[in-house]
Amino acid sequence: MAELTRNLWGVAIDSTKGAADGVYTWVPVDKSTTYELGFNAQTDTKGYISDKNDSTVVKSYQVSMDQEITLDNDNPLYKFMRAYAMSMPVGADAECPVLAVQPDDTTGLPTIGYVWPKAMITPTAINSVDGILTFNIAFNGDPIEGTVAGWGTGTVTFSKSGV
Repeated sequence: MAELTRNLWGVAIDSTKGAADGVYTWVPVDKSTTYELGFNAQTDTKGYISDKNDSTVVKSYQVSMDQEITLDNDNPLYKFMRAYAMSMPVGADAECPVLAVQPDDTTGLPTIGYVWPKAMITPTAINSVDGILTFNIAFNGDPIEGTVAGWGTGTVTFSKSGV
């Protein structure tokens, strides 16, 4: 059994913001101290007269995560995120493909990927005292499942499953 350590999980942002459909330039969120993917189940509760207790069903999910990046002008993601944050994007300008990477339970390698082509990235703050830029990622719509190669290297690639 392989321990699925924190370096096997990650998120990457397409630094071209989806300029070419299906072509990505992945920049990993690497200088961060947090990774917590929230599923945020959206539920509906009904109180039927035939039941003593209410019934709850899951309608959908609003997957999201709060993220940070260290203020480091040598880091490609910081350069992208600073320019992105200062542009204060709204509407479709705030959409950006995002890749979530997970380890395969059998091999223990970070080869499972999910791309959300229209993820919404919302800048939160630049904190020069703590040295971080914070932002939220809302994983909008349905993900594209696939495989990842090169996680932890300078070149990350994603291949859609079933192609």
